[in-house]
Amino acid sequence: MKTKICSKCGINKPLEDYNLEPRMSDGRRSNCKVCKAKTDKSYKAKNQEKVKERLHKYYVAHAEKAKESAKKWQASHPVERKIYAKISQQRHPENGRRATKKWRLAHPERHVEAQRNYRAKKKNSVGKVSTKEFRELVEQYDFRCLKCGLSESALTEITMDHVIPISRGGDNVIENIQPLCRNCNSSKYTKILDYRFGLSED
Repeated sequence: MKTKICSKCGINKPLEDYNLEPRMSDGRRSNCKVCKAKTDKSYKAKNQEKVKERLHKYYVAHAEKAKESAKKWQASHPVERKIYAKISQQRHPENGRRATKKWRLAHPERHVEAQRNYRAKKKNSVGKVSTKEFRELVEQYDFRCLKCGLSESALTEITMDHVIPISRGGDNVIENIQPLCRNCNSSKYTKILDYRFGLSED
């Protein structure tokens, strides 16, 4: 096994402990990976603005490559990703609020879906219902309220009703959903009324 002495710590280590460097005769850097990491960390701490500027310039020049690299890293490091996201949120809460607001404006239906599923989860209801699933169900019933027959329009909104209400142990799954207009949904309240098959329980 080939070894060399690190120019920083003076310890004789295997060549695998040194980063690649084509310009060197042995193809490796003169300082080991551990010492290189310490040097880099010290430089970054003393030159934060320079490092940020250099990274920003690189990102602008290689945006697609940087995004692809970030996606690969996030996919292979799920635990670290969550830790870094939490640290970033604690350090820059205003950025998180700004990004959340921007996302909500760009994806109103997904925001409503997330809020609805979150409320159901808090009430210990099993399952999730996506906006796509519900719209397909509404289309199946010709965009009409199953109780009064009103069709969806600018004045009539077809809403998602849980046949067995979550408050009474119903699951938050598409099999427990029926399309009702807002008025009929409100009047049903916490009753078990299934207008799909004519089944009901007061």
